[in-house]
Amino acid sequence: MNKTRKLASILALGLAVVLLPFSQRGQAHPATPQTPILGPHIDIWLDDVDNYATGVAYNNLHDEYLVVWNNDRGATSDIYARRVRSDGTLSSNFTIAHSPGYRYYEADVAYSPTHDEYLVVYTFDSPTTGSDIWARRVAWDGSWIKPEFAIRQEADNQHSPAIAYNSQFDEYLVVYQNTWIGDLQDIAAQRVRASDGALESWCNIATAPPSSPDEKRIYPDVAYNAARNEYLIVYAYQATSTYDPGDVYGKISSADMGGLSDEIHICDTSVSQLWRPHVAAGPDEYLVVWANRFANPILDDVYARRVSWSGIPQDPVDGFPVAEGMGYQMNPTVAYGAAYGYLITWHDAPTNWHTYGRYVLPGHDAAVGVGVELSDTESFDTLVEMACAPTGTCLVVTSAFLSTNYDIVGRIVSPHRVYLPLVVHN
Repeated sequence: MNKTRKLASILALGLAVVLLPFSQRGQAHPATPQTPILGPHIDIWLDDVDNYATGVAYNNLHDEYLVVWNNDRGATSDIYARRVRSDGTLSSNFTIAHSPGYRYYEADVAYSPTHDEYLVVYTFDSPTTGSDIWARRVAWDGSWIKPEFAIRQEADNQHSPAIAYNSQFDEYLVVYQNTWIGDLQDIAAQRVRASDGALESWCNIATAPPSSPDEKRIYPDVAYNAARNEYLIVYAYQATSTYDPGDVYGKISSADMGGLSDEIHICDTSVSQLWRPHVAAGPDEYLVVWANRFANPILDDVYARRVSWSGIPQDPVDGFPVAEGMGYQMNPTVAYGAAYGYLITWHDAPTNWHTYGRYVLPGHDAAVGVGVELSDTESFDTLVEMACAPTGTCLVVTSAFLSTNYDIVGRIVSPHRVYLPLVVHN
């Protein structure tokens, strides 16, 4: 059979229509800006106390998400979790950490498909050792929860944990912030074996030199690059004891933390980069997002910058804009879906206090289209967290003030794709 007839036969078997995202077709930005497809509003958790969204992980074996958050009742605060299927329907919920009179908060979560389980990390306020980083292994459906164990427990304070899963080593990397006596603040990391929760090597990622004790490195985030078996750890940096101005720095770490790059200046400008930057790993690259604060008038804008696998920030030097306008575009986060690209979300404070989103395609240094409102309730949104499936479908979760307190709400967000007909010629 000649090549033409063979191709026609193969195409005739599949026939009709193939669904392909723009990034898989090898095209540049779509000619028409693509807006996301929004699923229905999801009430993930509603009660009469404040709940703050803190972490989401995608489970590829069961095509669902696990959301973890802080249930805050004042003197006592717990970590809760709930499963959300990819179509937005709710499944079981369970408690991750609870002890009367104690406070657990700042949770994050990562999933291990090898063991079909999650590791949830969080900050625990101890009356004897201050704030410490603790963790708990949880079965995918919550059917079992292993005992809590300490990631880091010292006399000073450890807090603000973030976590990533390493598929090649079958382990997790937990990064966190140290606040030492005298207010010295730095970033550290701990490897955790996924099979049994055993602690592997620990590393101090970045700290102030003795000559500059006022320098602060705070609010870390981490992303794992499977193509290179490495991490990019990002954090906010202040050169003085005050919180302004701030910058976004980072370091590339090998999987075993035996190789650590010099400090990377991801955004080092005359304006302040606020609070925690976020990072996602794309196709052998990273995308880092943050909020710029402009002083006169006071404005917060969302910016992003790509970083190569080798740790080289890409042009433009100060990053590219994702959300700009009068007022406060705050608390950005980013996640990556391999079949489409990056989704960046943030909340727009002065306009309607709602959550917005915008896409960035891999290998590009500009956002696609315009920001799209993801909220559909009369609420006051604050923190935004999310995770994406490889298809590009994401679960976006926010803490929303619906009536008298903050609750956990979300929605499924999917990218538009193009239907490409297969035409068979004889």
